[in-house]
Amino acid sequence: MNGARRITLAALIGMFLVGVQAASAGDLPTLVREIPAPVGAEFFGSDLAALGGDVDGDNVPDFLVGCEGFWWGTPFSGFVVSGASGQAIAEVSLGWGFFHVAGVGDLTGDGIPDWAATWATSGPELEMTVSVFSGTARGPLGYDDVLYERRLGASLSVAGGNGRVVLGAAGGFDGNQAFFLVGPAGELRAHLTGEAGSGFASSVENVGDWNGDGIEEYALGAPRAANRVGRIYVVSGAIATSGPTDIRALPPTGLLVTIDGPQPGDQIGGTGLHPALANVGDLTGDGTPDVAVAAPFATTNTLTENGSVLVYDIGRDGQGTFSATLLYRRDGDQDGQRFGLAVASAGDLNSDHVPDVAVSTGWGWPVCFFDGRSFAALGCLPGPGFFGSSLARTGDLEPDTRVNLAIGAPAVSHNSSLGSVFVYNAGWITREADFDFDNDVDLGDFLVFQQCFTGSNNAYGRRCRICDLDNDGDV
Repeated sequence: MNGARRITLAALIGMFLVGVQAASAGDLPTLVREIPAPVGAEFFGSDLAALGGDVDGDNVPDFLVGCEGFWWGTPFSGFVVSGASGQAIAEVSLGWGFFHVAGVGDLTGDGIPDWAATWATSGPELEMTVSVFSGTARGPLGYDDVLYERRLGASLSVAGGNGRVVLGAAGGFDGNQAFFLVGPAGELRAHLTGEAGSGFASSVENVGDWNGDGIEEYALGAPRAANRVGRIYVVSGAIATSGPTDIRALPPTGLLVTIDGPQPGDQIGGTGLHPALANVGDLTGDGTPDVAVAAPFATTNTLTENGSVLVYDIGRDGQGTFSATLLYRRDGDQDGQRFGLAVASAGDLNSDHVPDVAVSTGWGWPVCFFDGRSFAALGCLPGPGFFGSSLARTGDLEPDTRVNLAIGAPAVSHNSSLGSVFVYNAGWITREADFDFDNDVDLGDFLVFQQCFTGSNNAYGRRCRICDLDNDGDV
């Protein structure tokens, strides 16, 4: 635990350079627990992902942790981690390379979310593999425990949800392609291609349900498109194609919006190593979720790979057409800083009913938090061991209507392992008037409000904080 509070020289410099003023303790997330790497695991916390539900039956959301074993020649691992205790529920150790993990929804219809992981095989030709596992699997897992596998001669990114697995194949001889797989056997539903040399599908992110059909949409990054301006395509999760289809030829019902970087060298769309885009909630109050885009390799202001984060307002007109308008931009201040290494929603930290944004400000730099209304800095959290290499909003683990944020620190050294994940209690969940969290506003929400009603100037308990819609300290 002490490592989480150790302020390094790099962290102090980072706080100064990103222009962060001292914030009150109430503005910043508070540490819930440090989860050290299990024995033998290395670079634990290199990747993080929400699982999208509870796999061990304790009614607390669980989450996924990926490790990288490439650098030291050891097999890398992926873990299902209990949201309640931080203990490993399931573990898989396969192959080599960069290990990515993703929750993919319930593929088998048993009511338990399943998950996927990518890894590399060694041999005459490098092959990247995605293995899909049942959420009911426990303990050490191997080749016999997979629901299905797919192999490609390319670098892979993976995302999923609603019973879908979406693969991005950016490099190698299978590059510039994305595959949408459905069901427990991985039936191919859609096959998309991108512009040659654009790095299409370097990153794949689940960005939530935008069009109200009950299926999450996906963002596919192409960081080398348009003279390295970079481009992000957001496509409907319900898309289906009869064969390989150029993503630029999709109709508006399939390709919902295209986001281009503002200037050459931005390289938005990611590298496949860290989240390139995050749904950060509705910042503008127009009813559609907005997005923060990580561009850690952006080169601006005569600097090199200083990195940037860009926040876009996603709008929708009366005909259902989506648009993306740049709201805010913040750049790193140092050569090689890679500001925006990862981005995530942090919930409502400053109690203004607008979600705020978490940003990893570079290797060895702090994780900083920015106001969703103005993108003004709220404060920073320093940490050890490449703290902030990955970020993930894991769900409400307590539950106390606050977002929980997991932060990876894969270089924290332990006696027999390497890496830690730090779980924080972050901002309030912002769902105006949906007090029972069932995605609608009805009589059930009124009854919750009625139970929390205490009259003017009377304080409320933590569970009723969400009912204080005018933010005046009472319900």
